[in-house]
Amino acid sequence: MDRNSIKKPFLPAYVDKSQSNSLEVKHLANVPQQEPSSNDCGMYTCLFVEYISNGVFDIGSIDIDARYHRQRYATIIWQYEKTKNDMAD
Repeated sequence: MDRNSIKKPFLPAYVDKSQSNSLEVKHLANVPQQEPSSNDCGMYTCLFVEYISNGVFDIGSIDIDARYHRQRYATIIWQYEKTKNDMAD
């Protein structure tokens, strides 16, 4: 896919920005940590992206139930695939 074929969102944050503008970086402290041997790093990354994309940057006090969020993400993916298959019929 060509970079120019990707449509930029017309959100105020993107208007008048070129591809050479740097991203705004926020450093977060006191973020919840996964259990040492849990192998949940992908789920934690997705969860942090979800919170941050919704403007929630103070996540230090959030108690993360990894099992719940694994099931939640699996359900979202399953529903997406089911809808995609139903539309193909």
